[in-house]
Amino acid sequence: MKKFFPLVLLILVFSCSSDDNGQDADDNAEAYFGTWVLVESNVNPPLDANDDGTTSRNLLDEVECLTGTIVLNDNFRFTLTSVEPIITAITGDLYIVSCSSPTADLGLWAYVDDTIVLEGSQDIVFEVSGNRMTFISGLDLPEVQSIVYEKQ
Repeated sequence: MKKFFPLVLLILVFSCSSDDNGQDADDNAEAYFGTWVLVESNVNPPLDANDDGTTSRNLLDEVECLTGTIVLNDNFRFTLTSVEPIITAITGDLYIVSCSSPTADLGLWAYVDDTIVLEGSQDIVFEVSGNRMTFISGLDLPEVQSIVYEKQ
């Protein structure tokens, strides 16, 4: 039995080695830690919700009360606070846009490749590119087509 102990120990050491080239998953997550701020709330087709004669896909250009902040903590918990658009069809292609009451959501977050998932009352999946996170619903009015957060 003594002859096999060094062999077993050697096998255990090599079988437990990492195949991630020395990078820990938590090291990769550091790029996402911090505060992300809403910079786009896009609709299709574009609207002129503030009646200034100019249409925009981004409701933040049209309605001042819209806000959103996501804080991704290093313990993989998040806080999402927002004031969201309420889009009401009037007739034909006319819509009124107002703002919801402030809301807050808490939960866990995870990342896989270039995707961040907020696991809260409703799971939200964001595609990440550089310092921007984008959720795409792909829906047309009266729904929001996409939202974009930018890392601060």
